[in-house]
Amino acid sequence: MKLPALCLLVAAFALVSCTRAGNQATIRSDEAKSSNTKSNTTSCVNLNTASVKELIALDGIGDVVAQRVIEYRERHGRFRRPEEIIILEGFSEGKYRKIADRICVD
Repeated sequence: MKLPALCLLVAAFALVSCTRAGNQATIRSDEAKSSNTKSNTTSCVNLNTASVKELIALDGIGDVVAQRVIEYRERHGRFRRPEEIIILEGFSEGKYRKIADRICVD
């Protein structure tokens, strides 16, 4: 039972990573255009350092999911990629897509 679930999780990460990598060129192009007209002051919420308050400010994340992010960090260490947030209970790929451009890890 664990092996199929793990395979599904790995496949989901691979799909999200490929999709996101394909969009990087478009995002960089759009950022270059916007920086010509105004200062690019958009910042991301770092999943490895964000407080509950910062996480709740993201669409689709409430108190419970924010607490799960922090508990995950404490138990398993730092997030290596933003996509890892999908493995948390109560967090879906759809929610991830809505906030993907607003979260990061370092």
